[in-house]
Amino acid sequence: MTMALHTIHDVKRMEHEAMIRFVQAHPYLAFYCLLIGMPLLILALLFAVTSAAALVLSLLFGWL
Repeated sequence: MTMALHTIHDVKRMEHEAMIRFVQAHPYLAFYCLLIGMPLLILALLFAVTSAAALVLSLLFGWL
């Protein structure tokens, strides 16, 4: 269990360092990714989760 937690911590640290390097190398691109990309990603995930829930409910209630 401790090894898994250390591995997760290391992956998070490496991901954070890679993000910092990207932002330092491409500040304008990073700004637009955060300004446009993140809201679109959130909307896409919201659509996917809502569609999956609606599909499960429609199958449960026999609407399909």
